[in-house]
Amino acid sequence: MREHTIIEQAITFQNDPIAQQQFLSQLHVTKKPNSFLMFIFSYANQAIGEWLNILKRGKQAYHLLIPQTPLLQNLADYLHIDVDTLIPDFTVQLNNLTLQIIPFVNQVDFDKLLWCTDYNIIRGEDSFIRAQYAGKPMLWHIYPQQEKTHLIKLEAFLEHYLDDLPSSVQLIIKNWWLAWNNQENLVENWLAYCEQLSIIKEQAKKWVEKQKTVTDLITKLAKLHIN
Repeated sequence: MREHTIIEQAITFQNDPIAQQQFLSQLHVTKKPNSFLMFIFSYANQAIGEWLNILKRGKQAYHLLIPQTPLLQNLADYLHIDVDTLIPDFTVQLNNLTLQIIPFVNQVDFDKLLWCTDYNIIRGEDSFIRAQYAGKPMLWHIYPQQEKTHLIKLEAFLEHYLDDLPSSVQLIIKNWWLAWNNQENLVENWLAYCEQLSIIKEQAKKWVEKQKTVTDLITKLAKLHIN
């Protein structure tokens, strides 16, 4: 599943800010130096409002790129507007928070989008794998299953993904991922997560470097989750 040079392509692209902005310009996105750029490719989340509130009130500037997914209904409810208003190029500024709707892109551009953002919230098996190759902090919104068996799969992955981190940091990351997937307690877990962000960034880079020495471990883990 992993192309032989995909990790090297990602690193090259991430080291070229001009190429990144040229790509983002095609989506009418401007990456500002002091803004934290996030790609939110998620299932619906009824608790997103409390998270957006904390983002808009903070000192850090956030820029969220959101494609047309079921999450848009939650966003429309938060903004008190009709969901049909949320079409590509729709942008709204809420204090330090920018929300921007972007179109769906092909696989090549999807990879580039993952590569040039600061944080990725993704859904689905394929996107989950591609986001890991990006070497960026991420969250996997796993498809919900009956009796919450999907959370068992999520935690099984996290055991591998976070293995090199101190147990205290592992717990913080796990709590944030579970908060999003359970649609509850987003604020307190996000704030705790942000305090460890520098460590999390390094861990994401180390994880993708580790994949160079392993025969497509990410694909094997994905198959484990599916079975």
